[in-house]
Amino acid sequence: MGGNDTVAMLKPATLEAKPWAAIQAYVPNGYSINADGVFRERDEPEFICGPCWVAVLTRSSQGRDWGYAIHWIDQDGREQSAAFSVRKLHEARSSLAGDLAALGLKVVPGKERYLLEYLGSFQLPAPFRQRSVAQLGWLDGTNGESLYVLPERTIGASDGEAVVFQPEEHSPSIRGLRSSGSLAQWNAHVVAPCAGNPLLTFSLCAAFAGPLLKDAGLDSGGFHLYGASSKGKTTALQVAASVWGSGADPAASDDSYIGRWNTTGNALEATAAAHNDGLLALDEMGTCDARDFGKVVYDMFGGKGKSRLNKNSTLQAQRTWKVFGLSTGEISVRQKIEEDSGRKSKTGQLVRLADIPIAQGVIIDSHGEAPDTFANRLKAGGSDFYGTAGPCFLEALLARYPSSQGLRELIQSEITAWEHDLSLGKSLESHQRRVIRRFAVVATAGVLAVHLGVLRLPEAEVRYAIMAARDAWLSDESNKPEGARAVESIREFILRHPGRFRPLSNEDVVVRDLVGYEDRYQGRFLFTGKGFTEACQGLSTDLALDELERRGFLVTNEPGRKKIKQTVPGLSRMRLYVVRSNLLEEGDGPR
Repeated sequence: MGGNDTVAMLKPATLEAKPWAAIQAYVPNGYSINADGVFRERDEPEFICGPCWVAVLTRSSQGRDWGYAIHWIDQDGREQSAAFSVRKLHEARSSLAGDLAALGLKVVPGKERYLLEYLGSFQLPAPFRQRSVAQLGWLDGTNGESLYVLPERTIGASDGEAVVFQPEEHSPSIRGLRSSGSLAQWNAHVVAPCAGNPLLTFSLCAAFAGPLLKDAGLDSGGFHLYGASSKGKTTALQVAASVWGSGADPAASDDSYIGRWNTTGNALEATAAAHNDGLLALDEMGTCDARDFGKVVYDMFGGKGKSRLNKNSTLQAQRTWKVFGLSTGEISVRQKIEEDSGRKSKTGQLVRLADIPIAQGVIIDSHGEAPDTFANRLKAGGSDFYGTAGPCFLEALLARYPSSQGLRELIQSEITAWEHDLSLGKSLESHQRRVIRRFAVVATAGVLAVHLGVLRLPEAEVRYAIMAARDAWLSDESNKPEGARAVESIREFILRHPGRFRPLSNEDVVVRDLVGYEDRYQGRFLFTGKGFTEACQGLSTDLALDELERRGFLVTNEPGRKKIKQTVPGLSRMRLYVVRSNLLEEGDGPR
């Protein structure tokens, strides 16, 4: 259901203006509506519910998924609205009346069927039709214009039919996507304190990055801030969340824009889809009890949901989405994957949600206050003033760059320039370049927000924050090239399992789970193919061999071959991978 918390309060006298006047002529026969409510016309009018009416009929651009945009006056005198699928009127045990009652419409118990009959009997002509969409985010207008759909409104000048948000049934709640206070108040109470605190400023910039993914031509992805408790991680997430909705602490408020990791993989997929083209903020990664966290990361940032059957056993349309993720936790993504599966994390997983360690804490400059006092004041700011910056950013962006092609060219050129600056002139591996490009999206979003007057910080502050976050990411062990990580895995494997190598010269020794042989005279470990793969622990064996050879640890004697022929006493001559034992020593060994 659409959100309803930002509509204006109606004074009782306002009802004399009859907000339902436009559809008065189309009120179904046998019913009437006035300031007191909806009545079933009998000898004595029968009260059904408070004032409630169908404002428009909705349907998708393909003429499917019909529904109703229903308006009502709640029991506090406020006009509210939400779009519902027409299916809700035809369910055997429809929850529509209960849903409306929960949202403030006075419904007489026992009269629910008359409410459904009343709503379902509206026959509105063509002028009372609107295009409906089931997902937030970017939408191409009927004449090619760019639009961005939010729960309560659509941003962008539409030359065609109006658009209404009609979420799929059981869609995750979007109560957190709302606003409070003004943009100026948000800048004063949330943005200004972030100055001098690079990770807070980085989090602010990251919150604006989601809407840029489409024009940047990038898939979903994000960053994970991790470190010991009391480092200010949740504060950073609250600052980011306040760009789009309530920045309240998720532990203290059900209306916070911040989600929690402690749910099922399927629910996280639905949550990702509900934040399409926006920010997905998730707190406390360690609480996720999914059995395969690596798969959860793949699924959430893969951008496409599972295929499912509906009630009629026909295939439902797959959910698709693009999200920019910002996550927190006490352990890294790499640690979480490996503690759950017992296997080495894969590069693709670490690219999708890149780890940024927090060493000194999120709050560096508390602006003359005690750090705890400063943090509490910043948290209060995000709880009181929020949800204005994101929509203002979109409005300013589309006003300054009305051409979708012009906007796309601007974003891509800015990202390319930032990518060059952030690469430090180094030759990076492909997976590292992908993460650097995501940093470039954050930088582009932050600088655009500054130039558009939404984020009131000096551009130099944004630049410093992006560079600091990049440096923290590069310092993390999990961000080493996969070949280097594989070499470390091999070193660790040998140290942990010396008994799984049979002495090369002693054929009488029986070894369980043999992975190879040890030649102590020449200082070598000789791996079988299967043993070498196990030692790499899920990482690329080819990259491991290339890195061992580059460092001088791999023994070869034939061009183009990584294995050598070796006679093993008691066995036939075989080909083995031969690694020098000085790999176990500190340092990188011979070059």
